[in-house]
Amino acid sequence: MKRKQNIKFFILIIIIIWLFLFDEVSLLSSIGLLAVIYIGSKFLYELGNTIPILELILFVSGFQWIIGPFFLYRTEPDLMYVSENEYMFITVTAYLVFIFGCLFFQKEKIVLDRKKINEIMSRPKIISIVKKIYWIGFVFFVIPFFIQTPLDFVFTLISSFSFITAIMMLYSPITYKLFYVVFIYSLLFLKGAYQAVFADFISQCFLLIIFIPNIYSLSKKKVIVLMSLGILMLSVLNAAKTAYREKMWFDSGARNVDISFFFTTLFNSDNTNKKSNDSFLYRISSGSLNSDIFSNVPRSIQHTNGEVLLEDFANAIIPRFLYPEKKEVDTRKNYMLYTGKYLDEQTSVGVNALGIGYAEFGIFGCFVFMFLYGLFLSSLLNLFVTKSKKNILYLFSVLVVFIGATKAETEFVGSLNGLLKTFLLVVFLIYLISRNKPYLFRYAK
Repeated sequence: MKRKQNIKFFILIIIIIWLFLFDEVSLLSSIGLLAVIYIGSKFLYELGNTIPILELILFVSGFQWIIGPFFLYRTEPDLMYVSENEYMFITVTAYLVFIFGCLFFQKEKIVLDRKKINEIMSRPKIISIVKKIYWIGFVFFVIPFFIQTPLDFVFTLISSFSFITAIMMLYSPITYKLFYVVFIYSLLFLKGAYQAVFADFISQCFLLIIFIPNIYSLSKKKVIVLMSLGILMLSVLNAAKTAYREKMWFDSGARNVDISFFFTTLFNSDNTNKKSNDSFLYRISSGSLNSDIFSNVPRSIQHTNGEVLLEDFANAIIPRFLYPEKKEVDTRKNYMLYTGKYLDEQTSVGVNALGIGYAEFGIFGCFVFMFLYGLFLSSLLNLFVTKSKKNILYLFSVLVVFIGATKAETEFVGSLNGLLKTFLLVVFLIYLISRNKPYLFRYAK
């Protein structure tokens, strides 16, 4: 069976290469597209048996940095600021070393043993604890609607345990277990509709999609259908959100909220016009931003050799009481610095890992930077694999920790800072939950 899959995969590669040569696609672009296709196929192959979080990070990054720009060069070339060959040389090489850093040093996978998880989730004490965690998370989800608090990050993380435990209960024999999933995800969707911001909803859907194939023993064909439906939902949400924001936020000059209009837009195909579709193509690509940086650095500003990166990271991670001169977070700063373009205060554009690596360290330094970043992610995941054997809560928390790294278009420093803080807080919360009865949560010997 495995040999047949390998033969099919190599035949697919040969066909794709032939098509690329026929359409006069450059060798660099071909290599980049094939690398993303390989990672995507690896992700689908692992789905249902393991938690392929590194493959997910790599695939989303490749989609943002290579596939999106590839189509932009052919549909909206004015949005790209350097030639395709120059862009792909930097990006594809950096992506390949990123893959190497992530996957070559990965010791073990987080295996989803459905029978073992079912056995653990059939224990009455575990079910009782998991239900309590679910409702505590729900409370922390609801509180910010009524009380403004500076601890939004902590509240959001604790509320994430509602989604973790809802999925855990799908492995249990309890009655109405689907209620817990539908209830908390419906609330999150309504929150996203109210704010016209669906980042949290999409992130939690990734968490659900990773586990569904294992819970219901889905075949690979059904997994592909599931992923296709997820991508379709994402495009529809983006189109509805774009139309909603234009109508309710900008037309009136103020931020007004009309959830009924949002749902009308969501289910009305007339609103998903070409402008919305172009916006989606632009949003799934970080190519325009990265190519702008490639064009401007070092022509107008020299590489900063890590100075800005270290300053931003220190500013982000060190508490204000230890760093009185700590600056307020400005998500425009690096964009304006590296592109030379001005953004108004209401707009935020983050510089992603690839962009920051090139702007700080140059072409070769960017390759080293991306390798080290991949190695860091792989090492942190290896630590999670070890901990998950002793405590099943780590197994279900891995996506909560790493989900920020899948957002390949966001500000790198903020993403890395969030990953580290989430990791530390998750470890602390799991310790509090299981310290008295660690044997109940043991997943493997």
